[in-house]
Amino acid sequence: MPYLTTWPGLTLPDMPLSILVTYGRRVCPGRYMAEHSLFIAVASILQNFDITPARDSSGKEVMPEYEWTSGAVSSPTDYKCTIKPRSKAAEERILSIPAEV
Repeated sequence: MPYLTTWPGLTLPDMPLSILVTYGRRVCPGRYMAEHSLFIAVASILQNFDITPARDSSGKEVMPEYEWTSGAVSSPTDYKCTIKPRSKAAEERILSIPAEV
């Protein structure tokens, strides 16, 4: 079973995805499709939405705390934010997508 190793001076964002999906003859055959699908999904979200910090009762932005879960694959903890369509055209694009997609 593959395991995650860290090296001195190397931060997690610098580590290639191949560490998580192993290498050699046991490499994940769908890794390129997964990377490209993730890129398209993130690019689409950034194209169509403004994502900003949540606001408190006085209207001041509340910056989220940068905390991470622990485990073999770490992810950010939940935080509050505001997500709004960038424009009327973006809203129409979003609403035109079938719910079953």
